[in-house]
Amino acid sequence: MPSVALIDTQVHPLADAFYRRCPNEAIGATETMHVDSSVLLPGMTLESLLTSMATLAGGGGALVVQHGTPEGLSMPLVPGAQPLVPARDRQRAQFVLADARSMGVLADAPGTSALAPLPDAEAAPLLNLSAAQVASLRALMRRVQGLRLAHVALRACNIGRNSTNMDAIKRFFGAQRLSAPDQPDSHGAGNVGSPTTSAGAWASWRRAHPHRHEYTDPALGGTFAVSPHRQHVAIAMMADSWTVAERWVGAHLPAGAWQGQGSTFIWHALWWGLPPTFSGEPAYRTHIITV
Repeated sequence: MPSVALIDTQVHPLADAFYRRCPNEAIGATETMHVDSSVLLPGMTLESLLTSMATLAGGGGALVVQHGTPEGLSMPLVPGAQPLVPARDRQRAQFVLADARSMGVLADAPGTSALAPLPDAEAAPLLNLSAAQVASLRALMRRVQGLRLAHVALRACNIGRNSTNMDAIKRFFGAQRLSAPDQPDSHGAGNVGSPTTSAGAWASWRRAHPHRHEYTDPALGGTFAVSPHRQHVAIAMMADSWTVAERWVGAHLPAGAWQGQGSTFIWHALWWGLPPTFSGEPAYRTHIITV
């Protein structure tokens, strides 16, 4: 059955291009999801996500690209949701998010795993919504649950660190399987600039990038270096030659990532350590947790 990527382009603007080039996404130790198409949802909310998911083929797959924490997805429940705490001074407004707790309020009877939720009027104040909004979300939820999706893959930071919350999210979507990374997760542009073997150029780059990792595998035929900048979600890169760069991309990113000499490629990586874990590496699968 087909699988569709649902992407908040305000959060991960390069994810759509990445999955068009590299449609095979690891979703477990051996399983892979082939992304057949994408739906772009800038400013994604739980409502817009469910509305799009409800149109998917029964038994298919969904790849959701969004912000996340170990608590679940970090996005509002509905457009124009009222904040729990208004913005003040330098503090951002705080909203009820589409995390496992909220999904549990919508889907589960308290203290059970049964799909027998609280009445809409009782759930509404827990979610800072009206009873009508709760009823609308639940109607969409039930449509999605009825699809019995084979796999929902969340590509959102750290959700895989809490298996209990993952179970609640899986119940909410009615999915047979659900996966998520247990580390920070992002997509970005890879650009090696002008590859060179100049000792002076490398010395200058190394001084500018003390937080780096250098790959010197014999199969590369040279050196390839990466220097992540977490605050800006960017990775500076340096290579001895275009051949080294092409070999590195082929070894560390999925098929389709390399776009030719002089071109920018797109990477997908987990950010916990140095070096990052890139999505074409075997180690990537060990950080995709499935329930």
